[in-house]
Amino acid sequence: MNPTLFTLLVLFATFSTAQAEITAKYQNVDSFRDFSLSGNQSSAQSQFLRELKRQSRLHSLVGDRKLELTFTDIDMAGDTKIPRARTGLDLRVVKGVFPPRLSFTYVLRDARGKKIKSGSAKISDLAFDRGIRRGSGNRSFYYELALLEAWARETLPT
Repeated sequence: MNPTLFTLLVLFATFSTAQAEITAKYQNVDSFRDFSLSGNQSSAQSQFLRELKRQSRLHSLVGDRKLELTFTDIDMAGDTKIPRARTGLDLRVVKGVFPPRLSFTYVLRDARGKKIKSGSAKISDLAFDRGIRRGSGNRSFYYELALLEAWARETLPT
């Protein structure tokens, strides 16, 4: 194989596999307003991070950069202050009067680790329940991650 062609193929493979790196952590999670799945906060923490890693649209907005998120408060869409179902588990009812809210700090870095942008955000979507939401199904944190994605579209430089 031609050495120049081989070098170009290696470079292409390197650039085409560059993926967004998104890390998230929680600060004072015990003081979060409403962050649990069926009354279990530690389950919510691990599930939220799993869902965040699967969020391909958010990864495409970050591109080949690194986004570090530190959540200082999460208030999930809906409310669980209703009588428990027969199973004894909390049942979350999602209504427009209980919008999702996220508070966090962020640092966006380039592929080499140089800081591009940083700051803090407190975001909410009062119209989160309007319109047709395809693909939401029974996914946990659908509205919270959609809110984070909307923030990234508006805030992160391209």
